Amino acid sequence: MQLTKWWKCDLQVATPAWDFSLPPGNNFDLLNEAERARFADLYMNSVRANGVEVIALADHNTSEWIDIMRDAGARNGVVVFPGCEVTTGTG
Repeated sequence: MQLTKWWKCDLQVATPAWDFSLPPGNNFDLLNEAERARFADLYMNSVRANGVEVIALADHNTSEWIDIMRDAGARNGVVVFPGCEVTTGTG
């Protein structure tokens, strides 16, 4: 008997590195490493609270948040696939 597991996924998740607006009332110093981690934990907590188990990052032309989001995902039970959309000269 083969069992199937279904995963709830969001396969195009942005971070503050890509034209990202924080919800009103949220204030983070995203130049500070501890504040970035705090933001990422809140983000992943929200992702998990909505039942999402897997995300794929989709920032444009940067990998700046990959490690931060992957670490926060691990702390919060969310699988994070690192990703980066790349702009090329030829499209």
